[in-house]
Amino acid sequence: MKYFDGIIVVEGTGDTSYLSSFISAEYVVLNGYDMPSDIIDYLSHIKDRKIIVLTDPDEAGISIEKRLQKTGIKYDYRKVDISKCDKHGKHGVAECKKDEILRVLDSDLINENPFKNSISQAEFNFLGLMNSQDKRNEISNVLHLGICNSKTLFKRMNYNGITFKIIKEKYGNK
Repeated sequence: MKYFDGIIVVEGTGDTSYLSSFISAEYVVLNGYDMPSDIIDYLSHIKDRKIIVLTDPDEAGISIEKRLQKTGIKYDYRKVDISKCDKHGKHGVAECKKDEILRVLDSDLINENPFKNSISQAEFNFLGLMNSQDKRNEISNVLHLGICNSKTLFKRMNYNGITFKIIKEKYGNK
């Protein structure tokens, strides 16, 4: 397993499923050509972590990258060799050979896990974030973490170093 202490932006959940089988990182899914405003807001508030955009080597992937350029988000765009991305006539990131993905991301990957939880699952549950969409939405909006289900919010809080103490100080027992 390789690790990336940043965010990898991909087009779809299939890309995330494939990449996460050999690269541990935070993945943000654009859902194809769609770029939800909450995702753009989340990415625009990332300051201390590297963002890599890895889209399919096709017209849609290139169009997504051009649209992202207009947002002002600081990121690196990585291209895969389309000749090394072919399964059953499809030519996307999820169809790339593992070696090609590792080649493209090599300079940013590390061998040791850099991730440390800043908030435990017990603390997250104590705050009521597991069972309350309203609380998750409130915290997500204020912290610019995007619209999140409980699993995604927990991961994003940890990836971004948001602690139980920070949430308690800002929100008390709301």
